[in-house]
Amino acid sequence: MHLSRLFLFFCIASQSLHISSLSCVNEQELIDKSGCCGPRGHRGHRGRIGHKGATGPTGPAGRDGTFGTTGATGPTGDPGQNGATGATGPTGPQGATGTAGTQGATGAQGATGAAGVNGATGVTGPTGPTGATGPSSSIAANNHGSYFITGEVDNIAPGNPIIFTNTLTQVGSAFTYNSITGVFTFTQGGNYFIMYGASLYGYADRIALKQNSTVVTASQLSSGQSFNQLVTGSIILTVNAGDALSVINNNTGGTLNIWGAGSFTGDTSAFITIAELS
Repeated sequence: MHLSRLFLFFCIASQSLHISSLSCVNEQELIDKSGCCGPRGHRGHRGRIGHKGATGPTGPAGRDGTFGTTGATGPTGDPGQNGATGATGPTGPQGATGTAGTQGATGAQGATGAAGVNGATGVTGPTGPTGATGPSSSIAANNHGSYFITGEVDNIAPGNPIIFTNTLTQVGSAFTYNSITGVFTFTQGGNYFIMYGASLYGYADRIALKQNSTVVTASQLSSGQSFNQLVTGSIILTVNAGDALSVINNNTGGTLNIWGAGSFTGDTSAFITIAELS
């Protein structure tokens, strides 16, 4: 009985050591044969691996391990892409005034500016001293004449003379007058005092003395910016024998109309007086 139990223990131990080829008899068979166990047989071949069993349930989480030592610093990574531009920040406070810089070199002189507007007329200065007395002269009593026209005379062409239709006086033979052409012809040279005038109807009309073929510049008269304006002038003129003189329309393009004051036919509308100076 003791021997059979020992054999049974041996079989169980062999099975736990994965010896699958050992054939053990059960206790009943050992008892029936009443003999001792034979010698150990050869080790059987390894059995085939059994089918994989089902996965067991997940075990409980293990305890946290201890922190390892800090590893060495890795290599520097490539630069990342530029981020989007941020919104403009608020304006900062005004900074303190900086110190004044050194004065720069003088620049080149600029171009002359346009002329300014004329200033207001100044006050009239004091009257100057009386000048020296000039040489005396007088009108020659035997060489003078006065001539005039009355009423309205229209459409005198530019450059044409005013024809004085009336003779007030004619004394002497120093000059003659043609009442058809309106031309005075001097038969005696010398200095002559001439006074003349006309009532100009048009705006900016002009008259002047014409000596031979030349307009006497200093003799030009204009009605200015008015209508029916009486203009008069006087001049001392030096002439030669044979010179011709007339009062002409000195407009640049328009005809000349002369009227008596208020257009009354009996009023003088133009005149001329010539007198030789002795």
